[in-house]
Amino acid sequence: MFLEKFLKEIKKQTANPPLQDINALLSCKISVSRESFTAQIENQNRRIDLTVEFKNPKSDKLAFVIGIENKPWADDPENQIEDYIKHLDRISGNDYLLIYLPGLKREAESIKPETKEKLKQRGKFLETNYRKLLIPWLRECIKECEADKVRWFLKDFVSWIEKSFKEVRNDSGKERND
Repeated sequence: MFLEKFLKEIKKQTANPPLQDINALLSCKISVSRESFTAQIENQNRRIDLTVEFKNPKSDKLAFVIGIENKPWADDPENQIEDYIKHLDRISGNDYLLIYLPGLKREAESIKPETKEKLKQRGKFLETNYRKLLIPWLRECIKECEADKVRWFLKDFVSWIEKSFKEVRNDSGKERND
C-alpha cells in the first residue's frame, strides 16, 4: 500500500511513461536498497541514497528503477547528479527516474541546467521537496494505515517535516525553506 501511494504521488509530478501503469510496476519483483554503490564513474565512488528496482517476474530483467537522492541540508558534490543519471541509465536501459529530494527549497546544482531541463521533460528527473512529495504521500498512507502505532509514527513524521522544513522569509522578503 505505501509503495503504491508513493508511485501515485510521483506520477502526479512527472510524465515518466512506466509510472502511467502503476499496476504493472507493482506486479514486478521489487527490491529497495539504501546507499547503493554506482559503478565507478570517473574515479568517483558514488552512492545513491535509495534505489527501488522493479524486475520483470518472468525474465528477472530490470523493468524500471527509481533512484532517490535525499539532500535535507547538504550540498551536491561536483557532477553527483549527472553521475547518478549515467548510472541509472546504464543499469536500466533508459527506464529510470531520479528523484532529487532536498528538504530545503533549492535546486540540484551538480547537473547542467540544460541537461536537467531535458531530463525533466522526458520524465527522467524529478526535482521536488519534502513538502511537495513526502507530506502528501504520508497523509495518504495515514488514511489507509490500520496499525495505530504506525499511523502515529507517520503523523509524527509529517509534523517533524512541517516543523523542520517550514518556509521563512529571508532579508529580501522572499520565501525560502530552512
